[in-house]
Amino acid sequence: MRTYAAIPLVFALAILASGCISINHTMLDTGPRHAPVPGAEVQVFFESDDLPEHTRVALLYGKTYENITTESKLIDKLRAAAGDLGANGVVLLGRTDLGGEIRVSGDPIAGYGESGRRGQALAIRVH
Repeated sequence: MRTYAAIPLVFALAILASGCISINHTMLDTGPRHAPVPGAEVQVFFESDDLPEHTRVALLYGKTYENITTESKLIDKLRAAAGDLGANGVVLLGRTDLGGEIRVSGDPIAGYGESGRRGQALAIRVH
């Protein structure tokens, strides 16, 4: 019985160690998909940069579930998600909350609301 009691603890520790970052996307390009690109090869742009000629692939939404995740981990996850979709660039959009304020709401009895960071990016395929 003791072995089974340890499983939830191991699972919870694995989730905490993984950084708890989720990335969702909305596809924009309905054409043929490109081969995946390694995340390390995906270029990062800012919205104010002069962008090279490109095709918009998808909108990416990133969210961390705790405040200990760093900006670089969230950006790396956005890069990896873009690469999985065949994009070779990501444009960090608007006021991306990467390391800014941490939102916490709720109370100990009813439960706590969200905390962490959010990021939005545009996955692009540079020509």
